[in-house]
This record gives sequence, C-alpha cells and structure tokens, in this order.
Amino acid sequence: SDVEVDDIRVGHNIVEKDVGDEEIEAEELERRMWKDQVKLKRIKERHKLAERQATEKHVRKQRSMKTGEL
Repeated sequence: SDVEVDDIRVGHNIVEKDVGDEEIEAEELERRMWKDQVKLKRIKERHKLAERQATEKHVRKQRSMKTGEL
C-alpha cells in the first residue's frame, strides 16, 4: 500500500518522518509507547540528578569561598 510521509520539524535541526497511515498493530504501538515512556522517565531523572549535582557543587563552591575569605 502507499504510505504518505511528511517531514516534521522538531526542535532546531531535528527532522522526523511522520508516517500517516503506517500499518501497525495496536499492541505493538502500545509496546513502543510504553518503552518510550520508560526512556523519557529515565532521561528526566538523569536531568534532575544533573541539576541537583550542579546545585550542590555551586553551594559547596560558595561555602569554600566564604570560609576562605574569613
């Protein structure tokens, strides 16, 4: 069957293919969506951890600067 594919711009330079009527079973799509949700959760957790570590590093640096000034 013919499948129409359109480019979709996501973000700055990322282009994804949008497949309009791709033949896929509902269970397969649900599995893919579940896997993507797990990946997204992990990415968000890593991002939060990185932010927390950066904040802690900044606080330690400020504390060491204050004790060095005294």
